[in-house]
Parts: sequence; structure tokens; C-alpha cells
Amino acid sequence: MMPPANPPGPLAKILAAIVLALLLGLGFMFSLVLLALIPFIALAVWAWFWWKTRELRKLMREQGPGFGMGSQSMGGASMRGEVIDGEAVVIRENEASDAGESSAASDAREPRLLPRDDRKP
Repeated sequence: MMPPANPPGPLAKILAAIVLALLLGLGFMFSLVLLALIPFIALAVWAWFWWKTRELRKLMREQGPGFGMGSQSMGGASMRGEVIDGEAVVIRENEASDAGESSAASDAREPRLLPRDDRKP
């Protein structure tokens, strides 16, 4: 085992305390500068975002309050709060027998979509 090292003298302790005080002071000063800069950086980012979106805000104001996420425009008519829901059933009709065509020709045709209420029993 190694013998214990010589304990530091009073001059070394005073020098260590001075260096510690200087480092703590520098750290405190840098943290204050950083805390002062963060609001200004946030304000600059907000101003840049506000400036970049000004044309979008102008366009939204021109289109009026009814235009936006809550409404859809269909054929020039604005739909506000209306939900259109429906179901469809594919009905394959044998139209080949009526026209005298082969069944292969009728299978190649696109199926017709009819509303659920109009289907045949």
C-alpha cells in the first residue's frame, strides 16, 4: 500500500478556493447571459414564422370565416357541419341475355353501383 499523500498546505487551499469562486462566477454569468438570450431568440423565431405566414393569413381572411377545417366546398356551395354518409352495394346484372351477348362479355364490363335502398330483392 502507498503512504498517504501530503495534505495540501494553506496556500494551496486558498488558491483552490479562489479558482473555485472564479469558476462559479463565470458559470453564473454565462447562465444569466443564456437566460437573457433565450427570450430574444424565441421572439426572433416567432417573428420569422409570423412573417412567413402573412400571405396565408391574408388568404384565409379573404375567404371568410366559413372556409377552413370545419367545412368543405362542393360545387361552389359551402357545406357547414353536414355529414353525408351512405352505403353502396355492387349488383351484377346479366345484361348479356337481354342484348344477346355472351356471358364472357358481360363479365368483362364494369359493375354498376346502386344505392343500398334501390337494390333488387
